[in-house]
Amino acid sequence: MVRPFLTRNVPNAPLVSFFYSEIWPNKDQYPLEISGLLENIERLHCDFHQKAFEIESVATQEEKLKILKEVEEYSMSLLNPLLSLRGKLKRLFNEG
Repeated sequence: MVRPFLTRNVPNAPLVSFFYSEIWPNKDQYPLEISGLLENIERLHCDFHQKAFEIESVATQEEKLKILKEVEEYSMSLLNPLLSLRGKLKRLFNEG
């Protein structure tokens, strides 16, 4: 089970608020392919932030650049699941 990323209050981020108040708590009510994508996206999102927080704990510029590269890879790995979710939701809403 993926634990949702605990966000700080993010001003002017209604999508974040909507996701964690409406979408994530109800994800098990969605079709399996959509709830699975939500789980995958959230896991990658958490991994992204976990890695980004490591930047504060390293001393050298070389270590920071290495972590930034990994953060960039996590960011890119989120793209395909997000696009897949968008496509599935479009099809779902166009059918209904």
